[in-house]
Amino acid sequence: MVWPSNDLGIIKATGNDFDLRLYGSNTAPTGPTDGTQLYASGVITDFVGPTPHDITSGITTTTAYRYHWVAIIDTESHDQYIEEIELWETPATVNMTLVSNAETAEAQPDDAHIILFEEDVDAVTLNTDLKAYASRDGGTTWTQATLADQGDYETGKRILTGDADISGQPSGTSMKWKVETLNTKEQRIHGLALQWS
Repeated sequence: MVWPSNDLGIIKATGNDFDLRLYGSNTAPTGPTDGTQLYASGVITDFVGPTPHDITSGITTTTAYRYHWVAIIDTESHDQYIEEIELWETPATVNMTLVSNAETAEAQPDDAHIILFEEDVDAVTLNTDLKAYASRDGGTTWTQATLADQGDYETGKRILTGDADISGQPSGTSMKWKVETLNTKEQRIHGLALQWS
């Protein structure tokens, strides 16, 4: 993201056009357009902050570069002002395990019901890339619930439910749920509830 100055924008002479470009290289640049061009904005008319310009849109390179820089291409030689430049790397997707705190049931349950609010980023196969479990002995023993899609609560956000027979677990009333994401499939968990009887 590139932030212009609040009072002058990127080029003080309002109405003049310029082009923002992002470059990368493994050797130190000696000129503004050295290296590999990763992004070009096309013609932009001067704008004043605080709204930033996104220079990451459309970048698909997976090449790692030692140096990155932003060039302002202004054919009319105006003064140029940038308040801030922010670059970040998208982290690799990793598997995760989420475990709840224990809740005490009033009586020992034999059945557990899980409700999960989930959003796919990658294509996620239930019970393969996403698994849910219930425990009545504080997490020492887990039983997997078979998840099923019950429909969307918002566009692209699913309601998932699953039942688990926990009657074969050691006696207990310390209830916990566990969710695992697997096979490095990116997904978002927006909420989860555990019921028992």
